[in-house]
Amino acid sequence: MPDPLTIQNTRSSLVRSVTVATLIAALTCLLAQQASFADDQDGTLYEITAELHKPRLGETPSYNIAHERLCLTRWQLYEFFPILTHPALAMCHVGAKAEHGDKLNFPLECGSEHRTTGMIAWKMRGRATVGWLYARSAATTMKFSQKVVATPIEPCFLYANFL
Repeated sequence: MPDPLTIQNTRSSLVRSVTVATLIAALTCLLAQQASFADDQDGTLYEITAELHKPRLGETPSYNIAHERLCLTRWQLYEFFPILTHPALAMCHVGAKAEHGDKLNFPLECGSEHRTTGMIAWKMRGRATVGWLYARSAATTMKFSQKVVATPIEPCFLYANFL
């Protein structure tokens, strides 16, 4: 018959081992989550080129190319499409992302009264991130498209403009 003191020591040792392993696993998960959160909150200064194809009723479609430098988080970049300020897309916002290989897709979610549908796709091309927005308004049969090319320059402080 085993000695009761040996059984107690073995049991205490086992409980300590399980407790330490659980704490290490919890700490690892917490650090991974914090790193992911920090990555989404860190700002990057991007050189952005936005090519816009905007329809005009009864006229030739207009094209516009804009260049700017902006400090954005990754999520802010993913929803950066100036065309979303157009009245026909005013009730639209970027939906939840879906990864498909090396491409990120986002549905364009719009108010039901607009009957507008669309999608956004982002893909890495070298150092640059390239996004495309496609939308169609069923009410007016207007089609919208915009391409955004964002090249990272350097890390930046997101709230520097407010200081």
